Amino acid sequence: MHVTKRIDTDLLAAELAAAGIAVPLGVGHSGTDADGEVYTFAPDASGLLVPTELPTGSAPVVDAHTAPPRVVELAGERSVSSVARTTDDVPKEVLRFPTAVRHVYRATFRMTAIDAGNGVTKDSEVRLVFKRTGAGLAQVGSTVALATCQDPAASTWGIQAAPSGTDLVISVRGAAGRTIDWLFSGEVGTYAPDGLEG
Repeated sequence: MHVTKRIDTDLLAAELAAAGIAVPLGVGHSGTDADGEVYTFAPDASGLLVPTELPTGSAPVVDAHTAPPRVVELAGERSVSSVARTTDDVPKEVLRFPTAVRHVYRATFRMTAIDAGNGVTKDSEVRLVFKRTGAGLAQVGSTVALATCQDPAASTWGIQAAPSGTDLVISVRGAAGRTIDWLFSGEVGTYAPDGLEG
């Protein structure tokens, strides 16, 4: 049967069975999502399974079939990284991430920092979640520290996240009078139940 839409063969087989149409050897699909063929299987004279027409009455079930979205249509992940230098305890932006309505952002960020003068070091990893609703961008819960290794003098250094309009801004904060070099990296996962744009 010719189709011009995406087919989820397992779901279609279950829908056919629910409609009382037996396809004991399953459903197959060939071609593309916009131009394909859907069929079942039957043994040929030598016993090999070959594609064959779906049973009578299948057309309305195939017509009503809607394949669920693929995960890649609803979710994705992007790696981010940057280097920065601070000379005070004022937050310095290291990442600005644009957001979209009805999207959830789950991020894991790592930072490694070293004082250029005395070698004081800190390494930290955090997890955070933000959501963008019609009302704006907001953090879900609080930032969770997954791991921290630091010299005592680096205890006030940190990563912080805050909305800036509709952007998620990640900053690092060093110490007054100290030159600190930062390596920032991480992953930002996005989930959009209505589908990712572009």
